Amino acid sequence: MPNKRYRITVTPIETDGRPCSGRCTIEFEQRSQDDWMHALEKLQRQRDLSGDECAAFTVGTQLLKDLATRPQADAHRTLARLQPELRALLDRVAAMNRLH
Repeated sequence: MPNKRYRITVTPIETDGRPCSGRCTIEFEQRSQDDWMHALEKLQRQRDLSGDECAAFTVGTQLLKDLATRPQADAHRTLARLQPELRALLDRVAAMNRLH
């Protein structure tokens, strides 16, 4: 059972740099077995990506990992069809991380 909870918030930024106004924020909760902060710190030590790229890569990868590792019984049809491809992608990411 996942033991960590994360709240993800995405807010578009207007051209003047201000957050958008109105109903434009996406916010959701994700449960995970992994420590995303530790994953982010590990990626930042590699110094291959900027800070924003590290954060985006970490969050994106962790979200995909959690979707790919859902039990088949819990996955909806769309996720079930994508799970083999998601696992293959995540295996490539893991192999790349081992090279550094």
